[in-house]
Amino acid sequence: MEAIYRISVTMLEKFRRYMADAAPWDTEQSLIEMIKTDFTGNEFTVVGTALHNIIEDPHGKKCSYYIGSDTEYILTNNVGIPIEAATVCKNFHEQYPYMVHEVPIKEIYETTYGPILISARMDGVNGKRVHDFKSRYSQLIGIEQYTESCQNKFYLDMLSCEEAEYNVFELIGYDKHRGFNIKDLKNSIKLLDGISICQHDPIVCSAYDNMHKDLLMLIESFIKYVKHKSLEGYITKVHPVTHEKIKKVQAA
Repeated sequence: MEAIYRISVTMLEKFRRYMADAAPWDTEQSLIEMIKTDFTGNEFTVVGTALHNIIEDPHGKKCSYYIGSDTEYILTNNVGIPIEAATVCKNFHEQYPYMVHEVPIKEIYETTYGPILISARMDGVNGKRVHDFKSRYSQLIGIEQYTESCQNKFYLDMLSCEEAEYNVFELIGYDKHRGFNIKDLKNSIKLLDGISICQHDPIVCSAYDNMHKDLLMLIESFIKYVKHKSLEGYITKVHPVTHEKIKKVQAA
């Protein structure tokens, strides 16, 4: 088979948000920058990864403990989360002790532009339910940004599951920590003093009729956009090996 485009679900969600004018920061410039460059992360993804690591296993090799002058922290990803605040994440881990974390998945979608390889990495799978962990740094006003996301739809379609669940963790009091330079983390640790973490009620999304068709339309719209903007050269091409669709993922 000839080389085919490989597109991440994250990229397609960025494109969907731009097309839907979902938020002021979902601009065409930010979309093109994402297409052209490898995203290396920012302060929000660094802190989000720290929370993910605690949810995955607060006593695992990704986490350690540090006692400051008057506060104890869990250290992970060069970020220090106060023990008291991290309790919410630790409790979630204990609630799902057999959840499989960081599950990669790929699927070839047959489009009018030929086969396209779609790749994703799910935060967690517990039995037949997919979990996606989201870190928030402002108040949760509505759930549409999650229910309308193509991410959960791709997870459900690729795994032939019926339900996906967003687990949203809001960092309250994070404002005073905004704007730190992640490059500084190479030589230091960022302690997030004074924060608390609120876990919102799960946001459950269900599969629906014509979901696969909607996803195909989104993929084709993205390819059409890339070609129109002469950005094909920035889209990775791969020679796919024999690929067998994953039907389900069972927790160990």
